[in-house]
Amino acid sequence: MKIVLAPNSFRDALAAPAVARAMAVGVERAEPAAEVVQLPLADGGDGTLEVLAELLSATLHTVTVTDSLGRPVEARLALADGGRTAILEMAEANGLRRLTPAERDPLRSHTGGTGEMIRAALDLGARQILLGAGGSATIDGGTGALAALGAVFRDAGGDALDPSPAALTRLATLDLTGLDPRLRESRITVLADVSTSLERHVRVYGEQKGAAPEDRPTLEAHLARVADLAASHGHAVAGRPWYGAAGCMAGGLAAFAGAQVVGGGEEIVRHANLRRHLADADLVLSGEGRVDASSFEHKLPAVVAATALEVGVPLILLAGQLDGARALPGVVAAFSLSSGPEDLSAAIARTAERLTETSEQIVRLFSSARRPVEASGWSTQR
Repeated sequence: MKIVLAPNSFRDALAAPAVARAMAVGVERAEPAAEVVQLPLADGGDGTLEVLAELLSATLHTVTVTDSLGRPVEARLALADGGRTAILEMAEANGLRRLTPAERDPLRSHTGGTGEMIRAALDLGARQILLGAGGSATIDGGTGALAALGAVFRDAGGDALDPSPAALTRLATLDLTGLDPRLRESRITVLADVSTSLERHVRVYGEQKGAAPEDRPTLEAHLARVADLAASHGHAVAGRPWYGAAGCMAGGLAAFAGAQVVGGGEEIVRHANLRRHLADADLVLSGEGRVDASSFEHKLPAVVAATALEVGVPLILLAGQLDGARALPGVVAAFSLSSGPEDLSAAIARTAERLTETSEQIVRLFSSARRPVEASGWSTQR
């Protein structure tokens, strides 16, 4: 029997490689003779840097940049292909994990640190940049990143503005003459973790980033202004899938820095050769910390499920939390690691143990059945 373990990270609990290792312990307890392939994955969000660095045999570097509120932080990036390719994860600088819940304020935060990471990668000689765009604390449309790369946002009097949505309510003109010229000879590929469009971002993700209901009109007006500026420069960003990723930074970098925006899950699955690994597999286990409505926006479980369905391998999903009853096509069952209300810190502390226990139970059940399983939806048993 061959079993492929292709999980995402469990945010705040375990990185994807640790998730795969915990699953493997359970699988090997249930089926000691099984061939187990550990293939930790990501979708542009948390863990993208580590996963791609492993897949591309990259070396890690640390640079000093700023977080979403302008404070200095140490951020990691990786270099592959003899230094020609850089792997960045925007959440290293501008992720929710950098802020406490009380600090989350998308009106006043921006993606300047991500632009600083791009500039650092260019300084190191990279001319191809893979940028994971997920887990962001910002909704600035990429204005902070662009400012760090040399763009200047000015008010009616010609004064430069801070690139946060609150300050840019006074925006009159965008000056791109100082944009880093190295961008023209480089290729930035934004690995978007969701297919959300720019105009839907605030409605879908505003609350988790700290936006109060009264903030939403200002944030939506800011993104509409970014879209109008892009249109005036010959780039249509409104209504396009993927461009709403990372607080719509994906759309801003596409419009003004020449970036290409792709589905992060699909791109990373391609780098990992998941289809080849599944060709002779009997079962695939995947999962992430929370499966909810956003999982249908091309997050990793949906991408792995689509691949497994095409290849004809049954997929079972493990999640810290399951929120929603709609079946994910290609998933034959889904198991929650928690069986009821529980303190969050206690649940996080037991994630590895529960992944092992649940994986063992799943494989014992699968082995005892060993009959064709139809992709007919999921259950939520433990």
